[in-house]
Amino acid sequence: MVPGSRTVEEERRATATKGERRADPSNTGTWPEVRDRLNSILRGWSSYFSHGTRLLAYRAVDNHVAARVRHFLRRRHQVPSGGTRVLADEVIFGPLGVLRLGRVHLGARP
Repeated sequence: MVPGSRTVEEERRATATKGERRADPSNTGTWPEVRDRLNSILRGWSSYFSHGTRLLAYRAVDNHVAARVRHFLRRRHQVPSGGTRVLADEVIFGPLGVLRLGRVHLGARP
């Protein structure tokens, strides 16, 4: 390991924390602003760990990001349920435009 670099798990936790701050319901930015900043954090994380086996780490981050974005939007728009039907992963990573790291791993364009 390179001195000063973090393990995959340490970096995943740090990225999740940054993402949570972006997707905090008290964040009053517009959705495109919040989404663009979140995508920037995710792109940086994927570039930092673009070597080695990363599928499991990317899957864990994708699941965490989907849950936090769902929570953020559910609270912001006062959706009474858990929001999983209205805000399914396909909606979050599709029309809402959040970057899915699993697609980056497979070589698709972000």
